[in-house]
Amino acid sequence: MGLGHIRALRPLALRFNRNVLLLGQTKVSDSSDKKFWSKSLRIYEWFSNASQLPIIGRLLFWFLDIFLYIGPLKETTRGAKTSFSLFLLDYTIKRGICKEIDNLNNPFNILVTSFYAPVSHMTQNRPQTPVVCQVCDTDLSRAWVPSSPNIGNVHYISTCKRSSYRLREYGVEASKIHLLGFPLPDELVGGDSQEIAINNYNRRYAKLNNDSILNARTPLKIAYPIGGAGVMVDNGIKAAIGLKSLVVEGKIELVFVPSPNNSSVNKLNKFKDTHFADCPNLIIANSTNLDGYFTLFNRILANTHILWTKPSELTFYSGLGIPIIMCPPLGAQERCNREWLLANEIGVDQLNPLKSKGWLVGMFYSGLLAQMARNGWECGRRTALYNVERLIEDILNETVEG
Repeated sequence: MGLGHIRALRPLALRFNRNVLLLGQTKVSDSSDKKFWSKSLRIYEWFSNASQLPIIGRLLFWFLDIFLYIGPLKETTRGAKTSFSLFLLDYTIKRGICKEIDNLNNPFNILVTSFYAPVSHMTQNRPQTPVVCQVCDTDLSRAWVPSSPNIGNVHYISTCKRSSYRLREYGVEASKIHLLGFPLPDELVGGDSQEIAINNYNRRYAKLNNDSILNARTPLKIAYPIGGAGVMVDNGIKAAIGLKSLVVEGKIELVFVPSPNNSSVNKLNKFKDTHFADCPNLIIANSTNLDGYFTLFNRILANTHILWTKPSELTFYSGLGIPIIMCPPLGAQERCNREWLLANEIGVDQLNPLKSKGWLVGMFYSGLLAQMARNGWECGRRTALYNVERLIEDILNETVEG
């Protein structure tokens, strides 16, 4: 699973005192599985990085994007039967991919996942076992729902109305679709009372809604995460160059947050040494393992005013009242996330990153960033973690009683 899938499951795993098992990396995969997922990841990352090349790069990624095609939403039709990606998934499942899931010691007899491959495996091989599948985007490809949507006992956690409509279009029964949102970390929400989220939002909004000049006493803080493929590192470097004078003056704090063992870390360090030597306001917040990464990222996000990122699963962190500046989307699901952010006026496309000082400061003084923060807060679903937790407990109780 990619970083976004792990980000969706980690808060739930912590609530249930369980570990997140990674396809291709842990005991949930045998040697053949590990080779398959490792090769798939390398192919995806190669295409992702190639997509940054002029013209030919976009054509290459368009070819990969065909596999995760998301068509127009019809809403009124049911049972979209298949797709090429679903055909390939079914083929690999029949060849034995994900079979090690059957050997897990699972005393509760339930599988919670945020990836579609285990769902198809369970419906084909263990249809009696309840499955809870967390959707990670505002829309989803046909591969997320098995060929026979209502075989087994699969519950989907949808993130928004659009993903709920899509699941219905793919043939999932309404009773198996739960519109709860994306599970945000407890350390950023603070329980059903949302005490932590409210306090963080009030401080964030007060800064964004302040019409005084930017100052070094309370710098504007921007978080720029860099995913596993490292695709957006060059864009981030351009953004830092565009904001250089404000960062050096201490009026803006720019924090790069690369994923663990990201190949772009060395490039970022060399860039800082060359262009921002001894500057404390350009930070590379690096971690060597997943737990450290998520802990560090959540700590940074608690005090962040702006999130500059691709419209990935981090789209839903706008519900914390964080305005999002979007890098160009990569893939069909990110294009859907971008549309959702724009439609709700909680995200905006980046302009030329080398000229970011001009347009970003303009957004700050115009009140646009403050308005996006408020819009995100008002339409956000912040308590999904606790609602999903309760749903899982209900399913467990039904399983025991059954």
